[in-house]
Amino acid sequence: MLIGLWLALAVWMTAPSSTIAPQFGAPVRIGYEAGSDRAPAMIADASGRLYVAFEHAGNAGNNRLFVQRSEDDGASWSAPIAVATSGGAGGFEPSLAVDSQDGTTLSLAFVRSGAQPALELTTSHDYGATWSQPRTIALNPAPPAKPVVVSRGSLMAVAFAGDGGRVAARVSADAGAHWTTRAVDMPAAPVRLLDAGGAIDAAGQIFFAWNAVTGRDRRSAVWVTRSTDRGATWKQTGLPTTAGSCSSCARAVAPLAALRVGSDDAVYVLWNAAAGRSLKERISFARSIDHGATFSAPKDLSDAPRGIPHSLAALVTGQAAGDVRVAWMDARTGRWNVYYRASGDGGATFGAATRLSEYVPGYPYFTHKGFYLPAGDTLQMAVDTAGITHVAFAAAQSDGRPANVFDVNEQPSRRHAWFGMP
Repeated sequence: MLIGLWLALAVWMTAPSSTIAPQFGAPVRIGYEAGSDRAPAMIADASGRLYVAFEHAGNAGNNRLFVQRSEDDGASWSAPIAVATSGGAGGFEPSLAVDSQDGTTLSLAFVRSGAQPALELTTSHDYGATWSQPRTIALNPAPPAKPVVVSRGSLMAVAFAGDGGRVAARVSADAGAHWTTRAVDMPAAPVRLLDAGGAIDAAGQIFFAWNAVTGRDRRSAVWVTRSTDRGATWKQTGLPTTAGSCSSCARAVAPLAALRVGSDDAVYVLWNAAAGRSLKERISFARSIDHGATFSAPKDLSDAPRGIPHSLAALVTGQAAGDVRVAWMDARTGRWNVYYRASGDGGATFGAATRLSEYVPGYPYFTHKGFYLPAGDTLQMAVDTAGITHVAFAAAQSDGRPANVFDVNEQPSRRHAWFGMP
């Protein structure tokens, strides 16, 4: 019997990491219970801290932007730290970045909507305890503008987009002291365009991923833009996909793309886009091992039946080369849920899909099948210094109804430390 146990243990220890199912805790609400919280942005720094920014709409209609941080792998969270106020009924679209060179300097870019929309930036050098006065770096971004900020040493870039094909990047070569507007030409003028992912690799190349809906038939497409000269010029790479009609172009479930650069400078992209004119969106994955010059053929990562709506792709990389983890939402149960998969070999293989969202008592939009609707066009992920995966999402009863932000954490006791990968 003892020999059998040792043999079983040996098989388990030598099994590929992708076959080991991760285990996540129940969703934990962050932010406020009253009012409405939406559009979470998430990042982890090199000190082991975790940060989530979110928009809060109070009863008075004066929206505010908050940041919360955790110093214990998401077990507890600080009180919300106010960063900005809209001064009216306008909202925010936040994006968080940590300097990939020093690992601790935080940047928070957001669009302050309202009578005079503005793209603004604030930074923190004390682990999110205090933030600088928000600084306007672009006026009147075309709605619905959604920025993405990336930072590596003195090089920073913020990309934003809106209706009618207006696409631009603000680039700074001196850590945000001065900014230059750089046009980012796209292959086609989109009806709707969202930027959800970006990164700067070790060579200083800037990447942004875009998902677009184009033309009268509202066909969806995905691009990656790359600059090798600090934003002066950009090259567009259309990712191979069967472009079909967008069946869920409401903003909360619009097509969306995520992009990250791994520790070995491999570029990973995850997106949801229609897989055919008669089919609803699927979740596709591709990678580049030549610094973004070319990408692999797209791989469908969803195990949901065909015809099921999908939305809100998210992607994050770990510290080891080839460590890539993905999440998305789909409605296979008749309600929306968050699903997760991970790879330890750069996306060549992935582990089985794990459902992260579950019933949360006390919230009317949760059932045992899932939640009614994503709140805000955001699903975010982070990996902390312990290798633990964190996922932030927002849920609501319906569009425009009160919403809450939730964090789901991988359980440390189920980390695959012996394998080195999730």
